[in-house]
Amino acid sequence: MINPVGPLPPTVYWRRRALVIVVAVLVLVGLIWFVVAKASGSGAQPSPTAGTGSSTAPATALTGVLASSGGASSGGPSSVSSGTSSSGASASGSNGSDPAPSTTGQSSVGSSSAKPSTTAPSTTAPSSTGKPSTTAPSSTAKPTTTKPPTTEPPTTKPPTTKPSTTKPTTTKPSTTKPTTTKPVAPSTDAQGRLLCTPSTLQLTVTSRSSTYPTGAQPVLGLSVTNSGSQACTQDVSGSKQVFSVYSAAGARVWSTADCFPGTGTEVRTLQPTETVQYNIRWAGTTSRPGCAGERTAVPAGVYQVRAVLGSLSATPIRITIG
Repeated sequence: MINPVGPLPPTVYWRRRALVIVVAVLVLVGLIWFVVAKASGSGAQPSPTAGTGSSTAPATALTGVLASSGGASSGGPSSVSSGTSSSGASASGSNGSDPAPSTTGQSSVGSSSAKPSTTAPSTTAPSSTGKPSTTAPSSTAKPTTTKPPTTEPPTTKPPTTKPSTTKPTTTKPSTTKPTTTKPVAPSTDAQGRLLCTPSTLQLTVTSRSSTYPTGAQPVLGLSVTNSGSQACTQDVSGSKQVFSVYSAAGARVWSTADCFPGTGTEVRTLQPTETVQYNIRWAGTTSRPGCAGERTAVPAGVYQVRAVLGSLSATPIRITIG
């Protein structure tokens, strides 16, 4: 059956099948490798070693040029024969006769005459025929004279930079004329009277005493002085006067705008250095906007008194209660 059936999950059976297949493939590859290695080892036969002295077919005789250029020019013997100069010399040596003298570095492979490996002409020992063989000198290679490459220096011309002909820009001085602020003409009311400006009015908060006992009702005031050189007119109506008291921490404690806002209309013409004074009495109690809540006596401490006249603010002062 293709689908596995059993108490275990299907993945377990599939993993087991895959493991069995992998093992089988590995065993098959090992058997194939063993058979191939065995077959290649049995078919290989040792090659006969050169120069062992066994009877082989006589090698083709080499000419003097090939014999000298086959590797004997370095002065070392060539490993072609077993040390005898020729097959005939080997036979005579076996009969007790002296072999033909051999020159160091010669190479003879079954030939009847020994050929020197040196490039210079040399007379070798007589071969089995008794006649000296003279080998022709090998062709000497002429030395090649390689001329060094003549590299001419680069003829790169230096770049010729032309001077820039940019004309310097001349900045003309600005001809901006200084702005002249015209003095503002003094304002006048409907009757043509000169109105006081904030720069000509000096406002100061006043008090009859700097210290008051607890429960006392301090008398506070506002002085307005014309510090200008001309008479001017100023609205000093009670509706424009607002007195306030703040604690030393800056909390608002009381104000005339809460329960007793000023009333009436008063426009006065103040002569130069003239001062007008306006006084009120503070009950020494707290207040809230709209006169809401219960008013209580303020505790002992240091308080700051402030006053304004419309948009103008007076210089505040400090009083002590208790």
